Amino acid sequence: MKELIIDENITSAARKKAEELGVVRKSITHGEGNVAGFIGEHLAQSVYGGEMINTFKYDLVLPDGRRIDVKTKRTGVEPKTEYDCSVTDFQIDYECDGYIFVRVLRNYEKGWVLGHINKEDFKKKSTFHKKGERDGGFIFRHSCYNVKISDLESP
Repeated sequence: MKELIIDENITSAARKKAEELGVVRKSITHGEGNVAGFIGEHLAQSVYGGEMINTFKYDLVLPDGRRIDVKTKRTGVEPKTEYDCSVTDFQIDYECDGYIFVRVLRNYEKGWVLGHINKEDFKKKSTFHKKGERDGGFIFRHSCYNVKISDLESP
């Protein structure tokens, strides 16, 4: 897990991209997570390199050619290794080779590139949760597959 400071240039660029994008169909947060998502993509690229592509199927093409979908969650706390990393059920068959997971503080001051996992390993290790299912006090807003941060390869 790699902790990174988010500067105003990153936040400003992410806000601009989010505004241009608008609300995408099937958005779980109705567009509220777009700024954090674009920040997450920037942080992932800063750690892993590659070229930002930004399709709906993947976000980043790494120097070795792998197509990566960057998944970002907003948080109020520093992530712990037992926290979940999620891919929604309708995204699981997107044309990517793997995932990079990122957490971003809600105030956009700091973020964490948590690690990466190839798609095949993600599918083998993940646990499915159905929309409406409870996990303690959390209720899943969309059906998804989860792995723990500890299941990821370090950046």
